[in-house]
Amino acid sequence: MYPCFPTKYEDTFFPTSTPASTMDPTLFHALPLPSAEDEGSERLWQVLRGFESCFGRSPAGAARAPGRVNLIGEHVDYEGYAVLPMAIEQSIYVAFGVAKLATEGENESVGGGVKLLSVANAKPQYKAVTVSMEESEKEIMETLERQETSWAKYVLCGVLGIRDAYSELFQGSDVELQMLVDGDIPAGCGLSSSSALVVASALATTSALKTPMHKPLSRAELAELCRQAEHRVGTMGGGMDQAVACLAQRGVALHLDFSSLPAKSSLVNVPDATAGVTFVVANSLVVAQKAVDAAIRFNKRVVECAIAAKLIAKKANVENWRNVSVDPRVVHPVWQC
Repeated sequence: MYPCFPTKYEDTFFPTSTPASTMDPTLFHALPLPSAEDEGSERLWQVLRGFESCFGRSPAGAARAPGRVNLIGEHVDYEGYAVLPMAIEQSIYVAFGVAKLATEGENESVGGGVKLLSVANAKPQYKAVTVSMEESEKEIMETLERQETSWAKYVLCGVLGIRDAYSELFQGSDVELQMLVDGDIPAGCGLSSSSALVVASALATTSALKTPMHKPLSRAELAELCRQAEHRVGTMGGGMDQAVACLAQRGVALHLDFSSLPAKSSLVNVPDATAGVTFVVANSLVVAQKAVDAAIRFNKRVVECAIAAKLIAKKANVENWRNVSVDPRVVHPVWQC
């Protein structure tokens, strides 16, 4: 189990920093593997085998971040209000490893910084790409666009987020950070595949480069780090997606309050099948290309919501929404929904 996170969250992430000379399932003990027939288990083995096929070496480990659905609170997290999402089984998986550039090396602790980032995808429609981490962020982003690999911007965001927190791990230019991405979250369908990719990539980076034990990241801190990092893509997201990917637990929803950052979180029990309740998540098949037109669509909604709130506040002569008293008779039915 990666030491930065408490064991009670073992069902969400399964990083390992143990060298992987063989694909022994004990290396991934933080992930519950109920059976060989389990789809998540097979996806894990698929990304591990894919990494070895792609990079010609065994991976050092793998990271996972789940997708999400939002039960209550659309387009309000980035305005500082509360939301109620929950994680889903569909997830993004990132197998990772580190290769020495000067001499051949195994997946072990390295002394130099990251010079190259090589990213591949198990799905053939997403092209592989290698970029130099010695270039500026703008130059790297332009390279990804020029090579038609905009999907890898989300991987880069996760890596750069960790670089923000642990700049010493990127000093020097001796190693290549390698990642293979796989997953079963449909892209661009509103289940937060992009943010899950940012979180999984950030977690993979911390594990691959072995972040210092004296500066561990909590899950809430990782979520906030990823929220800020994803802004590099150009989207003005509020942090719900990253927070649920980092903080969710099985069988419960997550109440997130964004009145301050990092967001305050609390678990909320929701009815399950034993109570005759089933949550159905349907795909409309309408794809949202946030990495392509975020400035036109997603960010426009952020600004629209902010303007609408200001207009209502002006009409009601309210300077601070949080000073408005709410009748308990209104709050109670909401929490009973």
